Amino acid sequence: MNAFTILFSLVFIADIILAAAGAKEYNAQKAELELYKHSYPLRSFMFIGYGFVRFFYKPNNTDNKIHRMYIRRYRNTEKAEQKMRDYTAHNVTFAAVSILLGSFLSAVSFIKSHKPSEALIIAAVGVAGAVFSGLIGKKRETDANDKRNALIVSELPVVMNKIIVRLESGAAMSVILTELGDRAKTDPNPLYEELEKVKIDLHNNLGLTRALTDMQKRCMSPAVTRFVNVLVQNITKGTADCSQELEQIAREMWAEKKSGDIIRCKSKRTKLTIPTMLVFAAVLAMMMIPALKKVTETNNGGNSYAIYDSQSFSDGSSVERSYSVLRTGSEK
Repeated sequence: MNAFTILFSLVFIADIILAAAGAKEYNAQKAELELYKHSYPLRSFMFIGYGFVRFFYKPNNTDNKIHRMYIRRYRNTEKAEQKMRDYTAHNVTFAAVSILLGSFLSAVSFIKSHKPSEALIIAAVGVAGAVFSGLIGKKRETDANDKRNALIVSELPVVMNKIIVRLESGAAMSVILTELGDRAKTDPNPLYEELEKVKIDLHNNLGLTRALTDMQKRCMSPAVTRFVNVLVQNITKGTADCSQELEQIAREMWAEKKSGDIIRCKSKRTKLTIPTMLVFAAVLAMMMIPALKKVTETNNGGNSYAIYDSQSFSDGSSVERSYSVLRTGSEK
């Protein structure tokens, strides 16, 4: 048995042990993973990652950027801790699958070719995939968080306009926010999910000011902070110009959104310049090559064709003659 086969066997046995250790937590979290299946593409193999988490994971790791992000979002230590375990388990699963696949392919390569250099390169690629899996997972999570914050900010002016209309009709702020929170069932925007949490806090008698402050801490966005400050000021001090302030903020946000859209359109138009030039060059070449070919043939005298003629004599014999005629560019 060669070294690469031994390596694959050891990796496979280690994965079996981790899978057995993490099966219980995987079964407990299976429904949750299925609910967020886009975030966990390797969820079917995550019992391996949960086994690693069971043996090596350190809880309450607040130095981790992803963990702090979960704490801000969920405002619940247990929920944030479980999300961090899921995130770690998925990254470890990705790394384990990469190493297992690399070791298997390296063993097969060595058995077939008996070239240790090729097998070593394949094994190194598997290890590199395991190393980069953590970076890929972190980038996926931070990108998803940035996208979530962008969706909240883009929907905030619409929500403020709805609040203004309801305030001018005489509705109470708590009633307005409760109605907006009910939209989370039909609208996938995360802002309505945050307002639904505000509604739940109100039903739990937490208080409107505290509920809005918790929403501000979860979102960690300057636009949401400004929006919440206006509402809290209206609730605590009873200011009469709440609608005017919200309208001013909404107008400014619409202007920022419009300018941002213009900038993004210009950048996309700049990025499309080179592909457009390449397509134009390809079309121009398709049109010009046949024309240039015809012009070249004409300048070279064109090609020739043969004419055959026969002459008969009185004794019954005949002679066949041929003439080579040059075709010019003017002939049809």
